[in-house]
Amino acid sequence: MKNKLTNPIVITIIFLLGLFGFNYFKPELIDYLKDQGFEFAKRKHLVTIIFNTFYTLISFYFIKKYKLIDLAGLGKRFKLKNWLLLIFPLYIALINYTSLEDIPYNTISGLDYILFFLWALSVGFSEEFMLRGFIQSLFLKHYGFSKKGIYYSVIGAALIFGLLHLLKFDKGLYGEITQVLFATFIGTMFGAILLRTNKLWPLILIHAIIDIFGNLDIFKTANEVSEELTIEAELTNSIVITLVVLPCFIYGLILLRKVKVEQVVSKISE
Repeated sequence: MKNKLTNPIVITIIFLLGLFGFNYFKPELIDYLKDQGFEFAKRKHLVTIIFNTFYTLISFYFIKKYKLIDLAGLGKRFKLKNWLLLIFPLYIALINYTSLEDIPYNTISGLDYILFFLWALSVGFSEEFMLRGFIQSLFLKHYGFSKKGIYYSVIGAALIFGLLHLLKFDKGLYGEITQVLFATFIGTMFGAILLRTNKLWPLILIHAIIDIFGNLDIFKTANEVSEELTIEAELTNSIVITLVVLPCFIYGLILLRKVKVEQVVSKISE
C-alpha cells in the first residue's frame, strides 16, 4: 500500500509553495501588458484576475481531492443558516466610505469599473477558497474532533492568511504588522462565520465588497495618494486601524464558542 501524505501542515506548505512558484510568472505578465500600453490600474486588475482564477481552480481541486466539500461550505448537505451573522462584517466596508468622496468617478471608464469589480470578486474567490475553503477545512479534518482543535484550525488558517500579506513588504514595518493583524482578525471572523453559516459564497461576496471599498483610491490622481506620513503618524494610523478591526477578532471568538464539535464532525464524515 502506498503511503499517503496526511500531515496537514506539510500539505499546506507544499500547497502554498506551489502557488508561490506559479506567482513567479506574474512580473513577466505585468511587463508584457505594460509594453502593450495598458494603464497601471488595468494591468493590476487583469493580472490579478488571471492569477486568482488559477488559485481558485487549484484550491477547488484540492478541496475535492481531500474530501473537504462540506467543511469548505461548498456542499449541498448543509443549508445556509444564521445568515444574520453576515451583517456585522460589512462595517469594515462602511468605515472606508467617507474617504471615497474625492475620487473622480466621472473620469473612470466603463472598462475600468468592470475590471475593478471582477478584480475584487477574484480576490474574494481565491482567498476564501485557499484559506477558508482548503487550508482551514484541511486543519479541521485532522484537528476538529475537539473544541481546542477547532480554535487552532480557524485561528491557524487566519494567521497564515495574515502572514501571507508579508510577501510584498512594501508598506513599512508598522504597515506590515497592521496588515498581518488586519488579515488575521478578519480571517478568524470569516472562519467562524463559515462554520456557523455552512456556506462559503457569502464570505466571497463580503470579502469582495470590503476590497471594493478599501481599494477605490487606486483611481485617485498621483498627487492625491503621494502623501508621506511621518513615523509617528504611521504608528498612530496603524494603532487606529488595528483597534477598528479588533472587533472582528472578538466577534470571531464569540462565534467559535457556539460551534459544536459534533457539527464539525458531521461535516468531516462526508
